[in-house]
Amino acid sequence: VRGAVAGMLLSIAHGVSAVGSLGLLGLLSGLYGVLGVPCALAAAVLASSAFAAYTGGLSELLATVPETTVSALLLWPFLRSIEPAEDTFFLPEEKRETEKERETGTDGTVADTYKQISSVLSRLADAQRTVDEEEKRAICRRARSTVCKRCHLLGSCKEEEAVLDALVGEGKEEKVSCRALSEMREAVKGQRARLLARGRQGGIKGAFSTEYALHARLLEECARQRCEEDEEDEALSSSLKEHLEKNGVRLRAATVLGRRTRRVLLEGVRAAGVTADRLVLLASQICGGLSLSSVTDKGRRFLLVAQERYALKYAVCSSARAEGEASGDRTAQFFDGRGMAYAALTDGMGSGRTAAIAAELCVSVLSTLLSAGVSERTALSLVSNLLCAENDECSVALDLFSLDLFGGHASFLKSGAAASYMQRADALYRIRARTIPMGVVREIDSEEVHIDVEEGDLFILLSDGVMQGNEDGVWLKELLLSSRSLPDEALAERILQTAKENATGARDDMTVMLVRIEKRSSEARTA
Repeated sequence: VRGAVAGMLLSIAHGVSAVGSLGLLGLLSGLYGVLGVPCALAAAVLASSAFAAYTGGLSELLATVPETTVSALLLWPFLRSIEPAEDTFFLPEEKRETEKERETGTDGTVADTYKQISSVLSRLADAQRTVDEEEKRAICRRARSTVCKRCHLLGSCKEEEAVLDALVGEGKEEKVSCRALSEMREAVKGQRARLLARGRQGGIKGAFSTEYALHARLLEECARQRCEEDEEDEALSSSLKEHLEKNGVRLRAATVLGRRTRRVLLEGVRAAGVTADRLVLLASQICGGLSLSSVTDKGRRFLLVAQERYALKYAVCSSARAEGEASGDRTAQFFDGRGMAYAALTDGMGSGRTAAIAAELCVSVLSTLLSAGVSERTALSLVSNLLCAENDECSVALDLFSLDLFGGHASFLKSGAAASYMQRADALYRIRARTIPMGVVREIDSEEVHIDVEEGDLFILLSDGVMQGNEDGVWLKELLLSSRSLPDEALAERILQTAKENATGARDDMTVMLVRIEKRSSEARTA
């Protein structure tokens, strides 16, 4: 349309007879000028120049080009003023669907490729889990060679093959006079045990098989999450529009996108006497807590976004088993940028440098994955597979607390972790799970507990050295009731100090992490 307007206006330089033809040429040029006003004007100038050359030759062309060019420059502000406002908030419906299909399709193709690779590696790993006859004879041959190196008959022994047959099980032990046969048998058992220990997970092929399968799951989750956050809730959109119109707000359309990180676009708003704050309040009654993000199109288009209702306050206190020794406990607090807050406590099995490295690896990788929006289960599986890939036996107990800052839904995900506690008013609740730490097996063993939080709730995460297996929490409840006036930092130190005083026998690393639930004020939410 802008191209047609430009063509008809530029036809003034040629007379009334050129209005129709140049208008048609401008319309066609406008169809190609999808990049906006500059393309429409440039195409119209070229069309008018071509028309002038066709009707009047070179002289007409030279006479017309300056006039049409100046006219185009003068038309620029006018055409910009009638240009429809661009949708800076959301993509048009058709484009959004295409973009969604493209993203899902790309991630889906890569995910399918990872699945196929994982399947191939899994089959190879299954074949590697058992020791065949050839590997069995090789193990026996290495054991015999190791022991025979210390024998004075080395090089002249005539029983080498008979000893090998006896070790493999194909010969009779009574026919062998070698006195070191029992020692060789023990060496064979040790080597077979180590081989089976590596093979119980399928070896390196099993590790990569699991890794590819987890990457495929990660890509599928990311694609699904993008689709969910860009998907319109049509029922809620209809309810919101109806609710606003009942309260005196006339508008062309109300669109609600996303599930948790909700976005609301109100278009064509006509509401005499209704302030922006009132509009936000009315929309929040249907869509939950919202805040005003921006206003465009001279106050007729509003973008509202979901508003966090809760905030977390952390306090951490830790002590190593012995002075000067590295603690095997690690903590982390982080957000994913989409309204989820996390607190993680990892406890490397054992103590000292090895436990500290394992706990640091776990908490660092886990916090990075969760901050990027990876689901908790997939993130834990990736970390567990990474721990299993270590040559040394390496396991970590994990206590992971998460909170949806929009809805107030919290959860504990425990994998081999000690009991945690929640204090609400005068009551103390124990949260525990009977699971094994990560890194023992590739498939994670974990349990999840869900809780709806209230303002003032206090969650207490502890490493196993604090309670020392005594999880009834009697002394902890008494301490909490007698320490109401203490700030959380001082309370964490007091819990740790009391745990040290109650410790009997060999001490372990001790860590106390407190997570306090606070309600965001309306002023803070708006800011």
